[in-house]
Amino acid sequence: MVFEYAQLKGTLDGMDTRVITEIAEYFEKELHYNIPPMTPFVGQSLNVTRAGIHADGILKNEEIYNIFDTDKLLNRPIKIAISNTSGTSGIAHWINTHFHLSGEAAVSKNDPVVETVYNWVNEQYNEGRVTVITDDELERETLTAMKALDNGKADESFNVDHSKLTRGIYLSRIDSMGSVNTVTLDLRVRVPYKEEVVSNMELHTFEHCFATAVRNITDNMDNVAVAYFGPMGCQTGYYLVLNTTESKEKYFDIFYDILKKSCDYVEAMTEVPAKNELQCGNCYSLGDIADAKRAGKDLAALVAEMEKQNNFHQYSFIED
Repeated sequence: MVFEYAQLKGTLDGMDTRVITEIAEYFEKELHYNIPPMTPFVGQSLNVTRAGIHADGILKNEEIYNIFDTDKLLNRPIKIAISNTSGTSGIAHWINTHFHLSGEAAVSKNDPVVETVYNWVNEQYNEGRVTVITDDELERETLTAMKALDNGKADESFNVDHSKLTRGIYLSRIDSMGSVNTVTLDLRVRVPYKEEVVSNMELHTFEHCFATAVRNITDNMDNVAVAYFGPMGCQTGYYLVLNTTESKEKYFDIFYDILKKSCDYVEAMTEVPAKNELQCGNCYSLGDIADAKRAGKDLAALVAEMEKQNNFHQYSFIED
């Protein structure tokens, strides 16, 4: 109706149409409503092209293929659905749009990360895939490629001396792509080999609650976005992965604030989110909200200690 009004009147009379997208996001995240992808203006298929030749044209002159500025009108830039016909141009456009890269920070179709993801996409279809690649898959493969190509650095996580680890919040690693840094925080809530590990039930329950909390806390932040939150396989803690354009000097204050607000958010919850067969692959292994709050208190204590020492915990590495 808003756009029909604008068509009839020739003006929006001050209405901000970007709110339409915000309302749709609220329905999905807060009300857990699944919006059909073909829904006008708010469906995921809005303004999506699957043709590689179109993607190449979009990179050169978007107006040729997108006569309406959907980024300005709905905060929904044109998107590329990645398949075997997308080519490197389509993948480059997807990366730039998804990670909000522009100007000098934007990647070209010749970027090594783009080429690595492109080769992975081709492998999927050579093995018989017929569906488009999902955003979650592309984000995972892009971050994997970025880490593998980051100056040839080896993953140092297995060089951490776990016999000297204590409970604490560690800045595990920083990976970069353009102006975006991907920061991995090690939220270590148990001392390896000296304390009983966290049960699978508690890990799973807290994952549902804290993942919901931290994503909602960061939703309105312009400079930080959650890439991942989940438990460690060793059951001694969790990993929180954040994408940010902020300078490293601000990391401590920003991440402390996010962790503190997220712990408070969990403490205020009255039920475990998505505790049902439709939204969870094994909801019967979930505990109740009391289990999540117990885990939240463990993490909140580390956040309080983090503030007190005014620094992240520091790793000890295995000597060569």
